[in-house]
Amino acid sequence: MKYAKRYAIRVLFLLVLSSLVAAWAIAPAAAASSSSGGSNAQSLNGASAPHTYIDFKGSWGADTAANLAKYDVVALHYTDTAQHVQAIKGINPNTVVLAYFNPLFGGSEGKPHTEWYLRDAKGVTHSSGYNEPLMDLTNPGWRAMCVQISQNALQKGFDGLVLDNGLTSPNVSYPGSWSGSDSQWQSSTIALYNSIKQAAGGKIVIYNGAYFIPGYVDALDGWMDEGFPFYKGWDNSIGFALDAANKGKLILFYAQGSASDRYFCYCSALLTDGYFFYAPTGTKWFDDYGIQLGTALSKAEKNADGTWQRAYQYGTVVVNPSSKTAHIDLKSGQSTTAIVTPTVKATAVPTVKATAVPTAMATAVPTVKATAVPTATAALTLSSANSTAENESVPGISVPSAQTSGVASLPAQPVLEFSLLGLGIPALLAGLVYLLIRR
Repeated sequence: MKYAKRYAIRVLFLLVLSSLVAAWAIAPAAAASSSSGGSNAQSLNGASAPHTYIDFKGSWGADTAANLAKYDVVALHYTDTAQHVQAIKGINPNTVVLAYFNPLFGGSEGKPHTEWYLRDAKGVTHSSGYNEPLMDLTNPGWRAMCVQISQNALQKGFDGLVLDNGLTSPNVSYPGSWSGSDSQWQSSTIALYNSIKQAAGGKIVIYNGAYFIPGYVDALDGWMDEGFPFYKGWDNSIGFALDAANKGKLILFYAQGSASDRYFCYCSALLTDGYFFYAPTGTKWFDDYGIQLGTALSKAEKNADGTWQRAYQYGTVVVNPSSKTAHIDLKSGQSTTAIVTPTVKATAVPTVKATAVPTAMATAVPTVKATAVPTATAALTLSSANSTAENESVPGISVPSAQTSGVASLPAQPVLEFSLLGLGIPALLAGLVYLLIRR
C-alpha cells in the first residue's frame, strides 16, 4: 500500500505539472493571436460591419491617437513617427496602420536627383503643385529609391503601405507632362509595385487611384477608390469593388461631398466588404459609423426596380443609385414600386465632384418611408423596431439603441480556454485515484 500511495502522489504531481506547462505554452500563443492587427487583406474582412477607414495627415494633439484608434484602418504619412504608430496600437492593437507614400511626387527624397524627374517631349520638368517635382516611374534609380523609402517606413511598425497616384499615365492628371507611351508607364508602375510588394513581405500594400487598373490590383493586395462613387459612376465603382473582393483584395473607399452624399456613399460601401472614409481628412468620427450590423448574410443583390440591397445579421442596407424615387419598407428592407420622377440623372465627370440637387421629399405613409434624391438614395434598416431620438437625427436610418456605439467595436478576442477549474479537474481525478488505492 505504501508504494501505491507513492505512485498516486507521483501521478498527481505529474498531472499538475503538465497542466502548468500547457498553460505556459498556450497563453503566449493566444495573446499573440489577439494582438495581431492582421498582415494581409483577407484577415481584415472578418470584422463586424461597418468597416471604417481614415486618412490622417494633420497635426497631432493629445486626443489624436484615441480618435484614430476607433477606426479599423488608418493611413498616416510615411514620414510619421514610430511613436505615433505605437500610440494607436497601444489603444487598439487591432487597428491596421498603413503608411501613405506617393511615388509620383518626389518630396525631399527626389529633389536632389534631377535625373529622376519626369520630362515632357521638350525635356521640360513639371511640378506636382505641392512644391514637389513629378518623378519618372520608368527610371530604375527612382524605383529603387521608392523601394527603400517603403522599407524605411515599414521598419517603424506600419502594417503596410498606401501608394498614391496609380495612374494609367501622368498625362491624366498633368496633361503633356509625359512624352512616353501609356503602356510603358503602366508596365513600369507594375514593376515598381511588384518590387515594393516583395520588399514588404507579408505586409499589406495597396494603391490609390481614381481608376481601377487590373494589372495594378493584381500586383498588390488591394485598391483605394478615391472619389467614390462619383468619379467613375456608381455602377463602375461598385462593380470594381465586388470584382476585387472576389479576388480577395482589400478595398478602401475615399468619398467626398455634402452630408446627403455621405449617407449615400456610406450605404453604397456597405453593399461591399470595403472600408469607408469620408473626406476631408481629420479624426472626425460620425455616429453612423457606430451602427454595428454584424456579419453580412449575403452578397449585394440588384432588385427588379434598380435598387440594390444586402442583408446583415442585424439589418438590411438598401441603395437606390438611379433618379427614380424608391419606396422602402423599413420593416423588411424590401423596395416597393418605384415612381419615376421628372429629374435628369446626373453624369459623373472624372475631375468634377458630383453634388446633390435638392428636391421635394415624398410623403411618408405608416409602414413605408419614401425618400427622393435626384441622383441616388440610400437607407439602412435594422432588425429591431426600437430606436432612440438621438439616432433618429440620421436621415434614412432607423437605429435600435442596442446596436449603436460611440466607438468602433473591436473584433472578438480569442478566449483562452484554460482556467483554474481546468487545473482542478485533473487534480481531483488524481485525488480520487489516491483515495481508492488507500481503501
